Amino acid sequence: MRNMRKWLSIVTVAAVLTMLSACGGGGGGGVTDGTAASEVQNEVARASVSAAGTTTINVPATASGLAGARVEIPADAALEDVSVQIGYEDATPGPFRAEAVTANTIHVSKTVVLKVANAGPSTFNKPVSVCI
Repeated sequence: MRNMRKWLSIVTVAAVLTMLSACGGGGGGGVTDGTAASEVQNEVARASVSAAGTTTINVPATASGLAGARVEIPADAALEDVSVQIGYEDATPGPFRAEAVTANTIHVSKTVVLKVANAGPSTFNKPVSVCI
């Protein structure tokens, strides 16, 4: 029985290490289309956005950090045809306001990062929806 527990422990540790090594950890994220390097940390999705059309970018359920998130860019929101990259950071985008610090606010989720790649225009003509 003792050998069985030891064997089971070794198999469990090996399985966990195998899964963790499969996750990568090589830096900036995972999704690339082979045309451009990622410009966001922990990239989970990217898409080409047409200035004239509506675009919905779905983050795969298998992506860590923002699994299942969706970004909707309405028609005529983009100033020109662009590539949008979606990633996340573990830090807040800036310091908390004094009221939040006084209330003992803590950061509990990822910070979504949307980036228009290749130095394209970084603003939109219409609101962009981010559903998490």
